Amino acid sequence: MSEQPGPATGYPSLVSWLIDRPDVASRLRRAPPDRVLVLACREGADALALATAFPNITVYGVDSDQAAVRRATESASASPARDRLLFVHRSDPEATLGSPFDLVVAVGLMTDRSRPDRPGVNVALWRVSRLVADGGLAVLDSPVTLRVDTVSEAGFRSVELLGPSQFDDQTYLLRR
Repeated sequence: MSEQPGPATGYPSLVSWLIDRPDVASRLRRAPPDRVLVLACREGADALALATAFPNITVYGVDSDQAAVRRATESASASPARDRLLFVHRSDPEATLGSPFDLVVAVGLMTDRSRPDRPGVNVALWRVSRLVADGGLAVLDSPVTLRVDTVSEAGFRSVELLGPSQFDDQTYLLRR
């Protein structure tokens, strides 16, 4: 695994985890482009990093914090990837953006303790699963170890540990 730290965190970046998996990296580099959704995107750092690293993807960031979405949009406007980034203030991404997505990122959705509206693990797995295309991927962190039977019940066929998140929980790659 690459040890490229994430922005000011000392943790491996989301992009380095995905690049280190050749099947995932080649998928995100192919044409036609994949649709990527970043849930709880905050100020857009992961969305911007993904769009920059993988020039064939379109990245949608969703957050319930309107000020964070505004800052993410401002950051994206200065990026060469700005035409492939869209940030929206919404709690229900399906209503705004449709689905399914080829990759759904939900890092911090369950584990960011500053967010009082964190869903439980099973609820989050089902919400994320509903957004992922057949054959698609999800990246999420969890305050508990994800078990194969739990992710299978939510519609995923496999789970792979990526490593620690910035929230001191484990981050996983799920395949649908």
